[in-house]
Amino acid sequence: MKGLAVSYFIGEDGTKVVLSFARENWWLADMDSLHNASESKMFIEFIEDSEILVMDKQTKVELLKKIPKLERMFRLLVERHLINYQQRIFSNIALSGKEKYEQFRSKYPDVLQRVPQHLIASYLGLTPEFLSRIRKDKN
Repeated sequence: MKGLAVSYFIGEDGTKVVLSFARENWWLADMDSLHNASESKMFIEFIEDSEILVMDKQTKVELLKKIPKLERMFRLLVERHLINYQQRIFSNIALSGKEKYEQFRSKYPDVLQRVPQHLIASYLGLTPEFLSRIRKDKN
């Protein structure tokens, strides 16, 4: 509802690997854990004071039964989430570090000012030092 969060997992070398950011009116979920009741591999950390809504699988099922129009809304949220992940995969495979940063900058200009540089670097698959050089070249 309000605030900013980051989702990540811990790599084999112990580093935080950022998966996504969630700003106002966005959502984060470990879909595998939610749907299969498995242990989550994802962590969620709040970067700012936040107001959130939390829903477990049973609550979701009950709400969708009681309010069928929520089914469509939830489907649209999942589709938007999937589109963002697909775009991110494409970017990580096809774009240079500079292009990834430019894309992030144009897509999430407000997040850029609210998130520490090392988390943005992790999200983009770059080192903080390389991201710093890219940002310096832009100025």
